Amino acid sequence: MNAGALKKVTPMFPAAKLVFNQVTKVAQNIYANRKDSMSEVFWQEFVEEDFMSSLLENTATVGN
Repeated sequence: MNAGALKKVTPMFPAAKLVFNQVTKVAQNIYANRKDSMSEVFWQEFVEEDFMSSLLENTATVGN
């Protein structure tokens, strides 16, 4: 919402364009970092499950 307001006042306040670009860049960085961290959380459960499954399989093989 603030970015939209900055964009709208750019014709009257040229400095608003610089601030708009800065705000947009920060928002993009926050989104990218959040996306990366959520991806790690999402995949971590699957990786741990695969690790435990292979560990159990190896243990069963050694026991036979």
